[in-house]
Amino acid sequence: WCPWCQKLEEEVLSQQEFLTFAENHFVLFKADYPQNQEQPARIKEQNKALAKKYGIDSVPTVLILDGKGNPLAKTGYRHGGLGPYLTHLQEILNKTTSSNR
Repeated sequence: WCPWCQKLEEEVLSQQEFLTFAENHFVLFKADYPQNQEQPARIKEQNKALAKKYGIDSVPTVLILDGKGNPLAKTGYRHGGLGPYLTHLQEILNKTTSSNR
């Protein structure tokens, strides 16, 4: 239902290089907000609460959080594919790491 979500999944999130990078730097959590499939009420409420807590107003949204769940950065789909996306994530990590020193 979401073309940009599908592109992000296809170009980045499903790629082994991303998965290896993420495994070394992140704990991944994916919340899905399907439009064409019914979800249990508890999942709908969980997703609604997450969207409110983190100010998610568009999809796809990629959040970088610290260990306590505090947002450090927010991004989404970016043109260019895997290489530029990994560079973007590394820049976010560098920025958040240097600001937390």
